[in-house]
Amino acid sequence: MSNYLVHFAKGKGKVATKVRTAMKTKRATDPGYWTMMSVLSTGRLKPGGAFGIGRKQAPNPEQQRVVCFSEIPPGEWLRLSERRQSAYGIGFSKQFISKRGGGPIWYARNGSAQNKALKKLMKMGAGDPHHPVWQITPMIDAPGVYGWNSYEYEWEREWRHIGDLTFEPRDVAFLFIPEELHAQARAFFSNAYHENLGPAYFCPFIDAKWPRERVEEELLKEPLKFPPAPPSYDEHYEMVDLGNGKRISKRITRLRRISES
Repeated sequence: MSNYLVHFAKGKGKVATKVRTAMKTKRATDPGYWTMMSVLSTGRLKPGGAFGIGRKQAPNPEQQRVVCFSEIPPGEWLRLSERRQSAYGIGFSKQFISKRGGGPIWYARNGSAQNKALKKLMKMGAGDPHHPVWQITPMIDAPGVYGWNSYEYEWEREWRHIGDLTFEPRDVAFLFIPEELHAQARAFFSNAYHENLGPAYFCPFIDAKWPRERVEEELLKEPLKFPPAPPSYDEHYEMVDLGNGKRISKRITRLRRISES
């Protein structure tokens, strides 16, 4: 269905996140932005919690913590973006995740013969964190009906990686960023590269709202052979009133956006 696996940073409701910088306090309307910035700056995706059929039974819940990805095809990514309440995310090739030990999860439906067999194995491994069953339970889900509730998420076509996933900028296939911020993001990473401020990502930028055709067009573009030229700045001075009749001239420096052309 897709050659890529995607992970969206989870939003945290409507409350804006504040981040103090040397220049000013910025507000994010999408909390997933700051989560993704942390991921990109550290080159690490951390597990969100314990997952899988043994998440409650495992003697050591840390063994069940995973990073989740989705294999749903381009053009359907908006559905996942809306579910995570975030427009920011990251995409990798399936080959990269496979080489790191990740893979598609298995489904053993609640009440099935396979599900019952797994429950017997988990019972055998109860109290023994080294039992082999706990190495596979993070990769198995049990969809089905549970009382008045149902657990049905096969549409996500989920892949998982047990434990932290570390990566380099060259490992990233693309980033999810709203289209209106693409030029600004290019300038940000160009500045980071030339000023040696941190990792710089020059992979394709994708808007989760784009249809499949637009996504494929972007992914087929030739990769950058060299990093963009250093961004330029606009400077001007403004008079600031300090009160008590005192005024000072303050220099304002703004980073110019890099053209997408």
